[in-house]
Amino acid sequence: MDGKTFTMQDTITINYSGNASGFNWEFVSLSGTSAAAGGLGGSPAANGATIDVPTAAPSMSLANLSLSPGSYQLRVQAQSGGQTSAWSAPVTITLVETDFVSARVYPNPWRAARGDGDIIFDQLPANSTVKIFTVSSRWVKTLSAPGGSVSWDLTNDAGEKVASGLYLYLITDNQGNKTRGKFAIIR
Repeated sequence: MDGKTFTMQDTITINYSGNASGFNWEFVSLSGTSAAAGGLGGSPAANGATIDVPTAAPSMSLANLSLSPGSYQLRVQAQSGGQTSAWSAPVTITLVETDFVSARVYPNPWRAARGDGDIIFDQLPANSTVKIFTVSSRWVKTLSAPGGSVSWDLTNDAGEKVASGLYLYLITDNQGNKTRGKFAIIR
């Protein structure tokens, strides 16, 4: 399971052959996006926050949780009566959106004087494609976001730095859904 990407609607299942009356799932937020406190709604928790979720079965629906897209460290522990097993080895998973509701593009505007790095497209559905164009509809670059996030180094397809100006983007997923927007670059 280590390194796997899940959508916010997936169910995570572990193989467990012993007797257990319940399972403890522990999520630790590893990315800049935060998780909701307690995993069941409430106010946002900081990066590195721990979210504990108990279940009766060795599976858990992510749709029932209020986790934000991003990377998490996950480990599981079995319970039987008052006894608990050792925690499983931690794995890193990535949660991605199933639609473009939470899609973000930042910094916008990008400013050289501020020392901005790459432009980030995140909280996208898995396997999204980002196409960047000038305002005159000239294609600049195409980026792949298999894990729901991709950064752009402000170069065109030939590897040349792009000029200051207004740019358009079109993001599509493998289901044909689309979203579009604009951003500015100030050198």
